Amino acid sequence: MKRKKWLLIGLFLLFITTFSYSSEFLITVSIDWSLGIRGGVEYRFNRYSGLRGDIGISMIQVPSASLFYVLYLLPEDQKIHLNLLFGVPNIMTPLTLNPFKPYLMTSFGGSFLIGYNFTDFISTDFRLGG
Repeated sequence: MKRKKWLLIGLFLLFITTFSYSSEFLITVSIDWSLGIRGGVEYRFNRYSGLRGDIGISMIQVPSASLFYVLYLLPEDQKIHLNLLFGVPNIMTPLTLNPFKPYLMTSFGGSFLIGYNFTDFISTDFRLGG
């Protein structure tokens, strides 16, 4: 019973910070661990939180995607940015000829992201974790 209570309190706090403000919408392009390319979006709800998702194809021609809840550790006007990401770093599914044997690889986890803003439109990030 106590665990459910703390889970509900945590979800409540998460939704308060998520839906209180709207600020920024970014388009992202990334190269992942399987040398695949992904394109996606990042939406910043407020100074502290946002959502980031992308979809693409890996080097072995497997469709892949990711979805993260982002916690921003530094203000957005800084050149260097530090973020914590929690969610699904990898969803991959090969296209097989047998529809009765679907295969889906999903992993859950968190990542630490450090990046540098060159201009208002161009930045580079390095994500560590999984």
